[in-house]
Amino acid sequence: MLQANKARVVADLAYETLEIRHLELRYWMEVFKKFGVLAAFLGGFASSVMLLNTAEAREARRTNVLFVLASGGAMGCNLVLLTVSVICCLWGPGRALTGRGSKSYTVAIEVLEKMYRHCMLLFRMGLLCYLTASIFAVFSTFPVFSAALISLVFLFFGYVLVIRAAHLKAKFVPQYFTSGALRANPVRDIGDELTARQDPGLAGFALDATFGQRI
Repeated sequence: MLQANKARVVADLAYETLEIRHLELRYWMEVFKKFGVLAAFLGGFASSVMLLNTAEAREARRTNVLFVLASGGAMGCNLVLLTVSVICCLWGPGRALTGRGSKSYTVAIEVLEKMYRHCMLLFRMGLLCYLTASIFAVFSTFPVFSAALISLVFLFFGYVLVIRAAHLKAKFVPQYFTSGALRANPVRDIGDELTARQDPGLAGFALDATFGQRI
């Protein structure tokens, strides 16, 4: 009876820990969904900007090359960002939910956190390339004076965007993410413990509460 009670307490603890880790997983899924939506919009805008090709741009080959490089960089960064976001949303939950115990959640969340940093870098590079391509497109379309005024407006809004984003990041985003995993968890894999380290899919489900003697 005592072994069964202790096993139930530890099993409940493992279950609550997995619930916390599942909330972390849902948070990262929402983050990558937002990345995917933004990457799709910005990638579409970059591809439309890339199609601009005026007579003045054909004559100024150097400006045209820089314009194509900037717009292509914007489209490429957003395409990679969209691909990474979709892959993380597809395979991240599968890796976490099909594993046994909290180890699968730990591996999946660590990978998602690492990919989040890469996605932030791709998102910033895509925005920078898109702004640069827009400025080159303005100079290829309008006279120099008008293009300079429009470019100053673009740079002003870009500066405001960077300042506001940095302010919001300092308020909301912690420097280090706190993991929901218990560092002193007495049971690393509740599935192995309850089935005496046998795979229920292969050997048949056999509940074993003898691990209560070891806690």
